[in-house]
Amino acid sequence: MNIFLGIILLVLCTFIGYVCSGKYSLKKEFYGHFVEFNTKLKDEVSFYQTSIVKLVKSILIESDFYNCIKTYILNKEFIFEKDYLSSDEKEFLFQYLNKIGKSDKKSQIEYLQATNKIITEKYEKYSLDEKKYKHLCIKLGFLIGLIAFIIVL
Repeated sequence: MNIFLGIILLVLCTFIGYVCSGKYSLKKEFYGHFVEFNTKLKDEVSFYQTSIVKLVKSILIESDFYNCIKTYILNKEFIFEKDYLSSDEKEFLFQYLNKIGKSDKKSQIEYLQATNKIITEKYEKYSLDEKKYKHLCIKLGFLIGLIAFIIVL
């Protein structure tokens, strides 16, 4: 019975470590989609001059970032209730959404280029964080589970 309980604790702690490491992947994915959208928007403003509404409607990817963009552009409602972003990052996203599509072509391109630099840096930072901390969280969860397994025996 103790061995069974120990194995359950080991698996449970490893799973908890995996779940805790998910925020690093979510941040990386969020900023990856942010960079992708910003680049696509910059190209649309520069060359094709498609409206933002048409651009947003053409996006078929389901993610936290794109759902937030669609909700704001189509319904004028900012909703982002995920916990993996800080309040400063949510405020940055809100300001970004407020500024796109509301000025002339030249100003928009300059703003999108400046924003691209910021979000690319954040994407690279969170990519490195994911590489560093994701495996660490899983291994730490396994180690805590192993300690619990030994204590139970």
